[in-house]
Amino acid sequence: MAKREWVGNYKLYYSEYLSYKDAWIAKQTDLGYCLSVGEACEKAVNFIVRENITVDYDTMYVRDGFGNNFYAKEN
Repeated sequence: MAKREWVGNYKLYYSEYLSYKDAWIAKQTDLGYCLSVGEACEKAVNFIVRENITVDYDTMYVRDGFGNNFYAKEN
């Protein structure tokens, strides 16, 4: 049986740099309903750019409802 792609709510996990604390803080945000991993990764990168957050892209990933992690990187 082929592995199915999750259609539903995705979450973004990332490390944000807080200059006033001079520290990296692990955070998560809900990306909402997505039809594919590609759409979830697109929403993740758009969220980071729109909010003007300083993140460590090596630790940023999207998690689907099955518990699989997908790295979302800005090109």
